[in-house]
Amino acid sequence: MDRIITAFTDEVHPAYGQIATVDADGHPHVRTVHWRYVTSRNAIGCVCYSDSEKWRHLQLRQVYEGCYFDQTQQMQFRWEGKVELIDGRSAEDQALLSALWEQLRPEVRASYWAQHLHGAPTQPLGAAVNLNERCPMCVAILTIPDRWDIYDINPTNFRQGNRTICTRAGTQWCAEIVSLFFRRG
Repeated sequence: MDRIITAFTDEVHPAYGQIATVDADGHPHVRTVHWRYVTSRNAIGCVCYSDSEKWRHLQLRQVYEGCYFDQTQQMQFRWEGKVELIDGRSAEDQALLSALWEQLRPEVRASYWAQHLHGAPTQPLGAAVNLNERCPMCVAILTIPDRWDIYDINPTNFRQGNRTICTRAGTQWCAEIVSLFFRRG
């Protein structure tokens, strides 16, 4: 599991990957987010705008799948699990959102504020906006995965790649090396 934490805490090579959600009609939606390992919750997560499609989808169905390809380690991580939606209702959640807000690049913070104040992320902000203050529309999506599908790529010989399925049973993880073309029964 150390390789997973390394992938999601590397500030030099940020973990931009995909989140897949399902809408009310059962249609899948995939988009790119900045994944982070949230140490205080031992979870994988990302921030999002509270009026976004992905937030609304997750309010309806609190499950998703995530995917990230770590070019540094030459590994693909896919995971799934039940979602915890962090909207800032508790003091603990407020602290977590503030910590995640501080990790956002200034231009991302400005986009959140511009969307909130002007209805468009590209609108200019006045000098009165403090980008260090968390936008109230900033929320977070966390999960402690129940299942990891880790593909260790061999860039020179595809057939020598490795694929491991890790499943959680309570607090214990079970790992099984499977075929590159493994599919669930």
